[in-house]
Amino acid sequence: MAGDGTSLPKSSDGWVEALRHLNAQRSQLVSAMTAISNSTNGLLVTAPEPIRERYRGLRSETRMNRLAECRPAGGLVERSVLAALKSAAKAWKALKRQAGLLEERMRLILEEHARPLLDMYCAGAVIAATLAIVAGDNPERIRSEAAFAKLCGVCPIPASSGRTNRHRLNKGGNRQGNMALHRIAIVRLRYHKPTRDYMAKKTREGKGKLEIIRCVKRFIAREAYRALISIRNGEIGRGTPAERGAKLRELRVSRNITQQQIGEALCVPSSRISEIERGARDLPELEQRAIQWIHSTTNPKQHTQTLDNV
Repeated sequence: MAGDGTSLPKSSDGWVEALRHLNAQRSQLVSAMTAISNSTNGLLVTAPEPIRERYRGLRSETRMNRLAECRPAGGLVERSVLAALKSAAKAWKALKRQAGLLEERMRLILEEHARPLLDMYCAGAVIAATLAIVAGDNPERIRSEAAFAKLCGVCPIPASSGRTNRHRLNKGGNRQGNMALHRIAIVRLRYHKPTRDYMAKKTREGKGKLEIIRCVKRFIAREAYRALISIRNGEIGRGTPAERGAKLRELRVSRNITQQQIGEALCVPSSRISEIERGARDLPELEQRAIQWIHSTTNPKQHTQTLDNV
């Protein structure tokens, strides 16, 4: 009423809205799976010792698969306990199958409309869908990457005192978007070499783990915003994994380079290169590293310039 509210709301008439419905139902199924798994663990705690011994120490999925295939036998108590556990395991597997179908539908939508989000390292279908849902069908309403970081709750909050100059984690913003960025950051800190090198550098500078995670999440938010901008500008992607793999193989063969040579140069198994070329796995970062290395072996000057830019 004062005329100060000039922000645009998220629209609900595009592919992101379709993702939101699929993701909401998948979340409900996953919550039901978690509840069934917890109740199964509780039943096992009070089950007879032979049953506890048989299923103790197994991973949740392995335990559920074995319980779904078990044959209730023994005394009255043993048969009743196994029958209850088998029923719960079958329900868990049915929910898992339904959640998988919804996730596959989400992936197909993302492949068609938001390929750049899937190309982000460690961003699967669920994480990419979550980031798209946070931005909405009209991401142009977000003014800048700093505004997107604030929307996701990863912008730094000053917490300086005296001579201490530091920032703290932001507890506000969209918590689903924050969760998506946090999961990407945690996986990258374990498997992504540039991120691990960054963590080692900040650790030597005296930064704590939470502070480093905050910095990494802020960087990932910038990367996600750029992906959203490319989607808005019509840059859907570089094609399917099979098409990109065929191009990589054509480039490799034209330079007379083997998969083993690429694997040794990038410190990865050669089977990973084979999977990319066959389209069996979608590893966009490794694909780009392989392409850059192939070009560097035939153009050392270009490789030197690339390192200088990094």
